[in-house]
Amino acid sequence: MEGIFTETAWLIVTCAIAVIGYFLKKTVTEIHDCERDVQTLREECVKKEELQEIHKDLKDVQINYIHKNDFFKEMAKIDNKLERITDIMMDWRVNK
Repeated sequence: MEGIFTETAWLIVTCAIAVIGYFLKKTVTEIHDCERDVQTLREECVKKEELQEIHKDLKDVQINYIHKNDFFKEMAKIDNKLERITDIMMDWRVNK
């Protein structure tokens, strides 16, 4: 009878070790995957210094930027001046 209890105890211990080993392996694999994901995020994410540099460049663009409406107004002025020059040249050519 003792042999059956001993064998049963060993069987239970062996099964417990197998189950613990399975979950331990699964946990270690998940931790390794998480560490790899964190490393990927560190490599691909924008660093604070880069973000500040982009912010500075954006401010420079805002200072040097011409709005669309202002651009069209200036182009219309240039177009009017060219028309007047063309008219003057045509009048000068006709009168010659």
